[in-house]
Amino acid sequence: MQRIKFLASLLNPQLNNDNFKCVLDIGSDHGHLLKIAFENKYISKAIATDNKILPLEKAKNNLKGYDVSYFLSDGFKDIPLDTAYDACVIAGLGGITIQNILTLAFKNNNAKYILGPNDHIYDLRNFLCNNNFKIIDEHIVYEKFYYIIIVAVQGNMKLSKKELYTGIYLKNKPLAKDYFNNLIKILSNINLTCDKITKQKNDILIKYYLNY
Repeated sequence: MQRIKFLASLLNPQLNNDNFKCVLDIGSDHGHLLKIAFENKYISKAIATDNKILPLEKAKNNLKGYDVSYFLSDGFKDIPLDTAYDACVIAGLGGITIQNILTLAFKNNNAKYILGPNDHIYDLRNFLCNNNFKIIDEHIVYEKFYYIIIVAVQGNMKLSKKELYTGIYLKNKPLAKDYFNNLIKILSNINLTCDKITKQKNDILIKYYLNY
């Protein structure tokens, strides 16, 4: 729940100077994130979506009494095009899945996207840079594993290859040192048994993380 609580906190208007009128939670599962946001009065209206019936029904039960619209939808595919939102949360999914979902994101220049990929951070950053998204912040959350939370808006940005691996907002964030040291440890262990080409690639990444 630590990650869900942190994601919900990013909707707190007192912390981020945003007062979201409607939050779209894609892949809302049982609606726990939205419930935390409602209970803390971060939001007053939301849209919950999931591509499976059972989780969506559980979300409806958990969110009774709140102003929530529900859609059985695979990402944006079955959400009406006139649906308005000014914040969109897509979390708990793989980085490749998130980028596939974002290919159908509505062209809403005012929306903020809060993304919580489980993996493929490099690929997601690269996708955002090449598809008219601008990363405006990143965070690290630890819950058995280290997770990166990316906050983006529609816009333009370029990142170097190193920055695609390290991000540009993590350096002074809590847990940054632990996060990068953990990556270095993982890559160093892989280097003990991998082939020469893989080791060369890993050594480059280790250098990135050591010098970030």
